[in-house]
Amino acid sequence: STRLLDVGWTLGERGFADMTYSFFGDPDYNEQQAQLAGHMQVEDWLTVGVKGRYCRQATGDGHYDPQQWMSVAATVRVTAGKGVVLAAEGGTRPWDDRRPWRGRLTMQWRPAAVVLSCLALESEERMRFRAGVEYGYESYLFFRAGMATAPLVLTFGLGLHYDHYRIDLGVERS
Repeated sequence: STRLLDVGWTLGERGFADMTYSFFGDPDYNEQQAQLAGHMQVEDWLTVGVKGRYCRQATGDGHYDPQQWMSVAATVRVTAGKGVVLAAEGGTRPWDDRRPWRGRLTMQWRPAAVVLSCLALESEERMRFRAGVEYGYESYLFFRAGMATAPLVLTFGLGLHYDHYRIDLGVERS
């Protein structure tokens, strides 16, 4: 994917908005995505946000009509203290009868400065449970492992962060 546009701006002292556009492919097959998103910190413990996305897939051989869809989503994020963050996201594809809505409940817990864990329950076509953990060595090397159900998927990853550069590698086994 080639990100052709990524612009962000602050909204006062407690908010942020961004706009992205990406393109992947060639004349035979291509995908485009545009997104506009923003969030605002209402209280020290409460953040709310919205995002809208437009996607389009097309082939140049004329065998298939281009497919396109739009989606909108809202998020609420609550910092519950002691390293616990709760988040809820709900969204819809207003013109898609097969998948008219989706939702996700997430809990993040940081029991120590070098460990981050996450649990999520999400629903789009069916319910799915996800869990993951990340261990950071110093401030530049990160090890990750995770799993998801429906179907069962195991993931493993390694991240390297240096200055303004970041490299993340991941493996998925289903």
